[in-house]
Amino acid sequence: MSSLLTLAGNAAPTGFYDFPIEQSLRFNDDDNAYLSRTPASAGNRKTWTFSCWVKRGKVSGTDAQILTAYTSASDTTNIIFQSGGAIQWYDYISGYRVHLVTNALYRDVGSWYHLLFQLDTSNASSGDRAKIYVNGERVTSFSTEVYPSLNADLKMNTAIEHRIGDTAQFAREFDGYMADVNFIDGQALDPTSFGEFKSGIWTPVDTSGLTFGSNGFRLEYADSAAIGDDTSGNTNDWTANNLVASDVVLDSPTNNFATLNSSLPDTHFNSSELSEGNLFYNEGEGNNGNGRPTATFSVTSGKWYWEVQVPSQQNNRAIGFTRTDNIGKGNVTLHGSGLTASTSVVGIDLADDTIDQVDKAGTHTQEASGLTGMSNNDIFGISVDLDGGTFQMYRNGSTYGSSYSLDDLSDWQVHGMTPTASGDTYQAFRFNFGQDSTFANNTTAGGNADENGYGDFAHPVPSGYLALCSANLPSGAINTLNDETPEDYFNTVLYSGDSTSSNGITGVGFQPDLVWIKERNGTFNHVVQDSVRGIGATSYYYLATDNTGAEASQTDGDGLLSLDTDGFTVGFNDTGAWNETGSTYAAWNWKADGSGVSNTDGSITSTVSVGATSQQNWFSIVSYTGNGTAGATVGHGLDGTVPDMIIVKSRDNARDWRVYHSSLGSAYTLDLNTTNAVAGPSTAYWNSTDPTSSVFSIGSVTTVNGSGEDYIAYCFANAEGLCKVGSYVGNSSADGTFVYTGFRPAFVMLKVSSISNRWVILDNERPNYNPPTTEINPNSSAAEFGTTANMDFLSNGFKLRRTGDVFNTSGYNYIYIALAEQPFKFANAR
Repeated sequence: MSSLLTLAGNAAPTGFYDFPIEQSLRFNDDDNAYLSRTPASAGNRKTWTFSCWVKRGKVSGTDAQILTAYTSASDTTNIIFQSGGAIQWYDYISGYRVHLVTNALYRDVGSWYHLLFQLDTSNASSGDRAKIYVNGERVTSFSTEVYPSLNADLKMNTAIEHRIGDTAQFAREFDGYMADVNFIDGQALDPTSFGEFKSGIWTPVDTSGLTFGSNGFRLEYADSAAIGDDTSGNTNDWTANNLVASDVVLDSPTNNFATLNSSLPDTHFNSSELSEGNLFYNEGEGNNGNGRPTATFSVTSGKWYWEVQVPSQQNNRAIGFTRTDNIGKGNVTLHGSGLTASTSVVGIDLADDTIDQVDKAGTHTQEASGLTGMSNNDIFGISVDLDGGTFQMYRNGSTYGSSYSLDDLSDWQVHGMTPTASGDTYQAFRFNFGQDSTFANNTTAGGNADENGYGDFAHPVPSGYLALCSANLPSGAINTLNDETPEDYFNTVLYSGDSTSSNGITGVGFQPDLVWIKERNGTFNHVVQDSVRGIGATSYYYLATDNTGAEASQTDGDGLLSLDTDGFTVGFNDTGAWNETGSTYAAWNWKADGSGVSNTDGSITSTVSVGATSQQNWFSIVSYTGNGTAGATVGHGLDGTVPDMIIVKSRDNARDWRVYHSSLGSAYTLDLNTTNAVAGPSTAYWNSTDPTSSVFSIGSVTTVNGSGEDYIAYCFANAEGLCKVGSYVGNSSADGTFVYTGFRPAFVMLKVSSISNRWVILDNERPNYNPPTTEINPNSSAAEFGTTANMDFLSNGFKLRRTGDVFNTSGYNYIYIALAEQPFKFANAR
């Protein structure tokens, strides 16, 4: 009998997942790796269900096969990821009998998808005979849509060779990981047989109690010596082709491990040179080089450890880590002359027998030199303590140099640390973040777990240090274990107007305190209303972000009538900004704490309504009256938290909307209502003084501090897993800049600050899949527009897909605020 998988890091994550999945099978497309099986006889060809969990590796280039039954190119059925990211399911015999191609593009490499394909040709409804579900939700938008005829027998489940991860003829090798693969012969099962929603996140359930049918099977990869064993009880085993025991790894849907991030643009590194589940980067000798492979994880606190095997030792090579916000700003440079350049990023150099550090100002410190020379296939360990502010290198299990202090520790704690490497002309790096101590069968397994019992490392993990896996990530601002979600505090809803006096809009999930509404298919203004300024029976105070107008009040029956327990109610009199028949609307909603309380922290008394999760204050609505004095301060109510973005508008007079953004600094401002480039430096706006954990400062300009003038301010703080305020630099490529947020975004508002151009809002409802194409501009009353892919929302951030000044011009600086749908710790791939 074959032995079961007994990796030291096989501890099951606790606390959230009711059914932990402990391993997956890694498919390397360069190896033509696949599983194969030929059933002894045909099963049910009218009705079946196929379910699997998938984490993608490389996502560009060729199609990637998931499942196939193949006789010839004109007699086949296939389920694939197309090269562009769409899912395609087709059955073809002298014509398509099923042909579904999703409009959604699935290009997320940071986390796991659950895919389900359901066939039932006996269904009386043609459109229900073939269904695709992703992460528990049915896909309904297709670029190609052909359904089978009633009671048709299709190709899958016949007595021919079936393959997982490859097809017999086409070059469609899958690259990435698969876990808990199930095939149900003779039943069309819904997603609830394979998963469930917890805190808005699709999670696996145990399928061992299902009836699998004669050709049904379950592949759990629990026995690395018999990879293709069927654990359904049917003994419908599969043959492993070009797969070995070390391809069974600890990365799984319930404990997601860091890999190298193929979402980074090729200007950053050549993603086609990734292999082995995005853990091996090999920029071959004679190639261009200049690669900067960087991980999918970022952390701001805690103690972390990972390993890198370097197959060949040559000059101009470095391994280490970088400040996360540098990832979206160009190539990470950890070696060579870049260490002394003023534009260099923060990082650690390990090359030419030296250990080096460069701080955010470009100051280079050589921490050690003349160390023992390196040999081919050395395994280097790196430990980083973001609480104590130190780092340590290891070589083949022994310390390499000493423990060194991190420069600018507070900066690392704000912006985060991400593992990376770099090289010129030739480089090769094999990473292990704890999922594979053999480095893809290139050394003997180590079997060393981290402090929490997770991971599989070649050498002992320093005491107290952890693997970069989701089970070890902090919960951040959202306590998912207590059924808390980002949608408890921010949510987007879409609705249609009906011109009635009372149109109740539900689905927000809470009683909002700030509601921002825009007509999608018309040119009525953006309207912003909040609980601090008041929403009463006869007065409905609103401001419009697309103009300078003072606060206006609508007549009874027109506008936002009430804030309700699950949304709000809008009425209609003679204005279509809220509720006109034939108009569609987007409403962005924030939860705070009602009408507000007095705050005396600043030199100006304010009224504040604070938005707080169970863990952190992160959002506030602030009303105050200016005094015209430069250097006045206003209490923002986010006690203990510093706001990173503040939007201020005069209620009394026609003034510009002023925006403070931490990445620009307190000497600069933007106008929300215009396309203007950043203005400054000047003390007039924010008194050139950064906000503190209790107050923000204002100058004497009337847009923020006119004597006796009333103002409203909306303050947003960085909150892990919920809100991210940051910046990136464009690259003028459809393979655009990747921006790490630490969550799967629900909302992104951005503006190019370098030049004059429009503000943009994108969200996860327009449409509810990647890529979002329709933009709304806060500085304009224009209807939403666009058919071009703007960006992908990913499990750990967003990636630009559009070129041009508005989104992604090379060298231009862009500021943004992003709000979460799911924290990365638990996020499904999108």
